[in-house]
Amino acid sequence: MAAGFRFSRVVVVESLEAHEFASGTRLVEYLQTQLGGLEASLPVVRVSCESAIEFRDTMSRLTAEAARGEIPLLHVECHGDEGFGLEFSNGSTLGWEELSLVLERLNRATHLNLVAVFAACFGAHFAAQLVPLRGAPCFALIAPTHTVDAGEILGSFREFYTTLFRSLDAGQAAAAVVKRGLSTGTWFADTAERWFVTMITTYVQTHVTWDAMIARAESIRSKVPPEARPGRARALRQLRKAQQQELRENYFKTYFLVAEFPHHEARFCEAQRRLTSALDEFAQTGRYVL
Repeated sequence: MAAGFRFSRVVVVESLEAHEFASGTRLVEYLQTQLGGLEASLPVVRVSCESAIEFRDTMSRLTAEAARGEIPLLHVECHGDEGFGLEFSNGSTLGWEELSLVLERLNRATHLNLVAVFAACFGAHFAAQLVPLRGAPCFALIAPTHTVDAGEILGSFREFYTTLFRSLDAGQAAAAVVKRGLSTGTWFADTAERWFVTMITTYVQTHVTWDAMIARAESIRSKVPPEARPGRARALRQLRKAQQQELRENYFKTYFLVAEFPHHEARFCEAQRRLTSALDEFAQTGRYVL
């Protein structure tokens, strides 16, 4: 069974110019109506944000509040650029890498329960920061891959939240958004569990072939003084052993913050099971150093 998550409020951060369609405000009104119909006591908070500095301050405040048990579902309404990152109403920007670090801190404070929704052009470029060398920056991510129409994307998010509030299943809500589609580009809508397995298996197919691993072993040998240099076979065995430890254990523990939250080993065991199964299948082909 996939891991569940929890949140105690929806926080909509809006950074749009005065003449623009106030999509964040309209979304808040819709969510309050939806929650009223479901008789759910879930606060929906709108935060006006003009600059990258204000956004960082808002994230710091949410991080402090999350440490006290207030878990936000974060929805960001602003512009985005595939190269520069999020763009705020005063023209300032926040790069995708810095955004990842900011959200990783917030996600840790939520105990890996953060759902991040970006109503920003090219918001899915944030997904390039999802690497297993650091803790996950969110539990789930929903964002468009290209430019978007404000009215169209608002309709998609209404679908997402309606499904989420009724099912409390982030995967099901993400699937509803993907099914609805976009006239330009697509949605990146997935959970940390699913993209973790995708990241590792994609890495294996590219970097853990015999040719790639032999080249890495030779590169490592070349940096060791000749008198202490291990033989080619030994170097490959050492690299293979270290690689197996990383792929089958270390990446999982790092990404899902197991050292800080030991119960995450059980909470995200389905992701670990799926990855182990995929690695076993790769090993049987004989094409990979596993």
